Formats: sequence, C-alpha cells, structure tokens
Amino acid sequence: MPERPLHFAAFVMNTTGHIIQGTWRRPTARQADFNHLDLWVDLARTLERGTFDAIFFADVVGLYAPYRGDERKCVVTNYLPNASRNFGLDGLTKHDERYAWADEYVDVTYKLWEGSWEDGALVQDRETGVHADHDKIHRIDHEGPRYRVEGPHLVSPSPQRTPLLFQAGASEAGRTFAAKNAEAVFIAAPNVDAAARDTADIRARAVAHGRSPGDLKFFQGLHFVVGSTEEEARRKSAELDDWIDYDGQLSHMSGAVGIDFGHEDLDRPVGELKTEGVQSIVGWIKDLVTDREPTLRDVAHYTARNGRITGTPEQIADRLAQWRAAGVDGINVVNAEIPGSYEEFVDHVIPVLRERGLAQREYAPGTLRRRLFGRGDRLPDTHPAARYRNAFVGAQS
Repeated sequence: MPERPLHFAAFVMNTTGHIIQGTWRRPTARQADFNHLDLWVDLARTLERGTFDAIFFADVVGLYAPYRGDERKCVVTNYLPNASRNFGLDGLTKHDERYAWADEYVDVTYKLWEGSWEDGALVQDRETGVHADHDKIHRIDHEGPRYRVEGPHLVSPSPQRTPLLFQAGASEAGRTFAAKNAEAVFIAAPNVDAAARDTADIRARAVAHGRSPGDLKFFQGLHFVVGSTEEEARRKSAELDDWIDYDGQLSHMSGAVGIDFGHEDLDRPVGELKTEGVQSIVGWIKDLVTDREPTLRDVAHYTARNGRITGTPEQIADRLAQWRAAGVDGINVVNAEIPGSYEEFVDHVIPVLRERGLAQREYAPGTLRRRLFGRGDRLPDTHPAARYRNAFVGAQS
C-alpha cells in the first residue's frame, strides 16, 4: 500500500530566537531580519518549491499583517504572568481555569463565525447600492460567566466561515480541549512511541465528544540536520550545537514553564516543579531522560535538541515514515536558521519523500481545510461549531 503524504508547515515566529536560541548569530542566518518583508517572501518561495502547506507563525498577542493567504487559527491559552498583567489581571490564571476561559471564548467565536451572518447576507449589488442584507445579519447575545458579546459579527464570512482550528497543549485539560474543538493538533512528542500514544488518546477523546477520529490531524514538531553522508550530518549537528545559547534556552523555558530558572538550583529535579505554565514540558523531559532523575539543567540541553533528526535524506525519510506510522499527519518543521534549514530540507529531503509517496508533488485546489481533509471548505457537522448554523435566524439584527 502506498504511503499517505505528510503535510508540512514551517514553524516560525517574528523574532530572532524562537525554539533554538542563539543560532540567529550564524553568518548565514537571517532571523534578525524578521521585520523585513523580503525575508518572508523569500521563505514562501522556498516553501512553495517544497509544496509546504503552510507557514505556522507562533502566536502573539495581536495579528500579523494581512498577507493574502489562507487563514487558520491556533488556540493557545496564555502562560505568561506578564501578559496577564498587561490585560489588567493580577497574575497568571490557574492552568485549568485558562481552559475554561478558552472553552467559552471559542464558543463565542463559533456563534459569530457560523451563526451571525446567514448565507446570502452579503449582497454587494452595485445597481441597488446594497452591500449586505441586514435581515440576514443577527446578534448573538452571548452571556456567559466570562464574556458578554452582543454581536453581530463585524465582517462577512470567509469561504471557510470558521478558520481551520489548530491547537497546541498536551496537558490533561489541553487534550480534552483539542478533542472537542481542534482540527489540527500541534504536538511535540519526545519520540515515536509517545506520538502514537498521544494521537490515539486525543482521537479517542474526540470520539467520546461525538466526532470522528479522522476529524483531527496531528502535526509533530521536528528539526532536521541534513548531510550528503551520515558523517557530514553528524559534523553539521555538532557545529550547530556550538552556536546554541543555553542561557537563552533557560530564559525561553522560564517563560514557558513560569519559573525563573535564573534563581533556581539547576541541579534541582524537574519532578519538584509546581507550575501553572506549560505543564507538558515537564512530562516530556521525563520521557527524554530515562536513566536518571532529570534536572533543570537538562531542560536547556534537551529543549534545544528535542525533535532533531540528523542524517542523509534517505535516513530522514526512513524516520519520517516511522512518525507517519505512529499516527502523525504532518510535520511542523522547526528551524535552526532561516532560510538555510528550509532550503536544505526542500532541496534534498523533499525529493526523496516525493519518491516514497510521503510528500505531495503539487497543490490540490481549495482552502487549507479542503486540502488537509479532502472535503468541503466548511467544518463538518460533527464539530461543535456546527450547532450555531442558522441558530440566530429571526434574532435581532
């Protein structure tokens, strides 16, 4: 049986240091140009050569500039105390309570996206001068414990109505949230076995919520070091390690975990951490370090290398086939540098993957949702947002 192609996205952020800290200093790296549009245009051209499905910009408080592309939304709860204070809160909300906020938040957006505007509400009749039929645009009058939103939605629906919904978060609450709401789930499993376990668990939860296992796609975060020989790949991997800023890794993880590692004993066991931040990080550090009790020092070293696959294009293709067999549908490709990490992958690995049926050769038409699932542009009837279709017909405009 031929392999099913994997989907690929470039995992980036508008910053010099995203996942792997310090490598922006390399002479060939362009991350420091993140405020220059040319960087992203050049990257998009490279990714199109490799038939990547998307550029996955890590979320920020706000929106990136319009880019005339296909929209999708990644739902991630805040984990930064400073961000909470910038929104008028005293500090970081408890972990599970943040997901209660997220549940109500997406419910409000579903009402706006799916129910506020009827099909046919957008008229745009130049002869009559009617832009929209106000009788087909409705208030949602949402009143909940955290949000009160009258509506109506301020903009007309897109072809998808609800954007393709990504989710990132592997805690117990995060898995349940993904099972109910997500269409694509970003995971950072430490190994293939953990990926198989995680994907099976979340798919089973989705079924319990009335959805189909096929309603979810899983994207694993991986980073690749490519060589023409195994020896060259290992040499390049060692050279990459020389550029990593481990103080930067600790600072990055301090924000994610919610603990200032600068004031901690780095030989303290990870198991002693009590955090309201990203709880899954503690779990996968334990999965990675199995021969002893992992420490805070391990956090810096293993987060810089987690998900790294080093080898020839053929060896990398072998490893990706294993991830595919574990239930992974796509890869969020992490970079050590832009554009080099993606140029090497597109030029050397993608051709091998195409020969094996593990990468698409051309783009299918339609929205990202249609390309991922091979069906219509809109959410399936099994998604919880579908209950709001035509739910406000007759409500006040």
